[in-house]
Amino acid sequence: MPNLYLLSWDGNSWQVSYLTEAADTLTVQALPVAADTVPLFAVILFRGETAAPYPVIFRYQNHRASLAWDARSDASSYTGYDFGSVQFEKAKGADVPVMLVMGRADPGLLEFPTTSDQSDRGFQAATLYVWQNNAYVPLRTEYTHNADYVLYRFIASLHLHDYKTAYSLIDPARFLKTDKPTLQMFEDRIANVWPEFTDDHIFEVPAEAGQGSHMFILRLGGGKINVYTPSFSGAPDYRITGLERTEAQE
Repeated sequence: MPNLYLLSWDGNSWQVSYLTEAADTLTVQALPVAADTVPLFAVILFRGETAAPYPVIFRYQNHRASLAWDARSDASSYTGYDFGSVQFEKAKGADVPVMLVMGRADPGLLEFPTTSDQSDRGFQAATLYVWQNNAYVPLRTEYTHNADYVLYRFIASLHLHDYKTAYSLIDPARFLKTDKPTLQMFEDRIANVWPEFTDDHIFEVPAEAGQGSHMFILRLGGGKINVYTPSFSGAPDYRITGLERTEAQE
């Protein structure tokens, strides 16, 4: 694996600083720091087929670079998102800029295709990091509110038996097909019709799912799968209005 170095001319000779192992894709950028502080720059490495970004921060002083923080470290609380990006913005009242990391979220309970040509499925995540104790730490994370995000929250809530939150994500009258829906009716419907959502299952979106479809599946074993087709209200709420289940063979 080739290495990446910084060469700096001090007026008499080249000063060499080892930075990191190189990668197929990387970017280097100076960070917007306060005028009276040591300059910082970032090497952003994009790793794997999904090009998750991992920033490595260096101080630049006396024509040499020294490591300040590495997102790949075991002690790091950094999360790199698939097909992501990293931006640095000057922070008011702070010497070191904030870092905004964006990309495709990995929700775990609901697995989406990992190839870039399936970018119409899934939802985006954006995490803001601030500099504390010589490291970037996450301050808050926000998600794109779309149908897939609502679907993930619905599955995750039922997985945790949090029926109240799951109920808030549906259109109760249309989902339960009644003019007088109640939370208890919803709990009974899940227990009697959709018990698999309260178990420890991983649902997935197949790579061949069509454009505009929100289909997802549960593999049952023996070559059988459950196919789920949800329907949603329009933007911006994307409440779940219905959910159909069919059984298919792999």
